[in-house]
Amino acid sequence: MRLVIANHRLAEVGGTETYLGTLAEHLQELGHEVTVFAPAVGEWGRELERRGLVVVDDERRLPEDCDAVLPQDSIVAFLLADRYPRAPQVQGAHTHVAQVQSPPQLPGLTAAVVVCSETVARRMRALASPPPLVRLRQPIDLARFSPRGAARPRARRVLALGNYLYGERLRMLTEACEDLGMELVQRGS
Repeated sequence: MRLVIANHRLAEVGGTETYLGTLAEHLQELGHEVTVFAPAVGEWGRELERRGLVVVDDERRLPEDCDAVLPQDSIVAFLLADRYPRAPQVQGAHTHVAQVQSPPQLPGLTAAVVVCSETVARRMRALASPPPLVRLRQPIDLARFSPRGAARPRARRVLALGNYLYGERLRMLTEACEDLGMELVQRGS
């Protein structure tokens, strides 16, 4: 199959972006022809290119035709619906908070929505025009996220990975690490 997987941004690393990358890599490994599209490409888009994916930031470089579109937000869902009017759209919805990840509320546009949590599923069912839902578990690439060796007898560093660690929660974690003599490394926006 020829697939276009899209998000409105592939700048920094986040949950939706890593989901898109995992999905695209594994679909490509299964033999599908995958094009990743985002109008705004940055660090994460370049990383996906290094991993062997075709990443496009200009609509003019998209394939002429595709068999299905997998948008991760309504911005690219509308954009790609115009370009590929006959291709079914299967949207990923990753949060119950950001409205932009709700599928477009136009009858017949979204064939199905993939959700990875019951919280998001409840949100999608509450929409005015809820599309069919496909409930999956959160995908994790076990080859990439596997132990690289034996654990150290005493941890020296703590990695805080996420885009929502700030304020009181960050202060508490920082103080706990300092009390234990550990270095805190924070990654995410």
